[in-house]
Amino acid sequence: MPTIIVHKGEDIGRALKRLSKIASKEGIIRSVKERRFYVKPSEVKRKAKIRAMKQNKKRKH
Repeated sequence: MPTIIVHKGEDIGRALKRLSKIASKEGIIRSVKERRFYVKPSEVKRKAKIRAMKQNKKRKH
């Protein structure tokens, strides 16, 4: 869990911006969005397969 220390006289908005930057670097925001809804394992595999096929197609051209 990322933590930040708000220094004396520091603007709260700036501290929140630092916190959101740290959270995005660690991938917390992305993982929360991905886990917002349950996705069946078969659906995860299918999407990964489609993504891999698209990447292979890009590499060939």
